[in-house]
Amino acid sequence: MTKFILILTILLASVLCLSLQSHKTAPLSKQKSDLDRIDSIMNNYFTENKLVGVSIGIVKDGKIYLTKGYGTREIGTSKPIDSLTNFLTCSVTKLFTATAIMQLSEQGKIDITQKLIYYLPEFKMKDKRYKDITIEHLLTHSSGLPWDIELKNHPMTVAP
Repeated sequence: MTKFILILTILLASVLCLSLQSHKTAPLSKQKSDLDRIDSIMNNYFTENKLVGVSIGIVKDGKIYLTKGYGTREIGTSKPIDSLTNFLTCSVTKLFTATAIMQLSEQGKIDITQKLIYYLPEFKMKDKRYKDITIEHLLTHSSGLPWDIELKNHPMTVAP
C-alpha cells in the first residue's frame, strides 16, 4: 500500500507539474478540462484497481485547484473519503520532508550538518548526547532516536 501511495503521489505530481507548467496562461476553461481529466483518470484507476480509498489535492501558488476523495474510509464501510479525511501517511512523509529540507539547504536557509538544537533550542532529552544530533542524522535515521519515539511527555525526552 505504501508503494502504491508513493507511485500515485509521483504520478499526480508529474501530471500536475506538466499540466500546469504548460498552461501557465491557459484560460480557466482549459484548466477546468485538465482537472476534469485528472478526476477521470483517478476514477478509472480507482475502479480498475479496486482500491479502498484515497484523497487528492492540487494546490499551486496558494490556490486550491482540486480537492476530492474517492472510495471509503475503511473496508466494508460506507463512510466516504472527502478532502478533509485524515490518513496515517507513515513512511511517505520521508519523501516530502527530505525534499523540503534539501530545498532549504540549497537555498542556504538550513545546514544539514548543523546540530538540531541550533534550529530547535527547546529540544531537550535526558541523555545529553541529544546535543550532537544533526539534521543529517535525522534524515539518514542515524540519530540514535528509537523508531517509535513519542516526543510529547515521553520519559526519554522530558528533561528538567
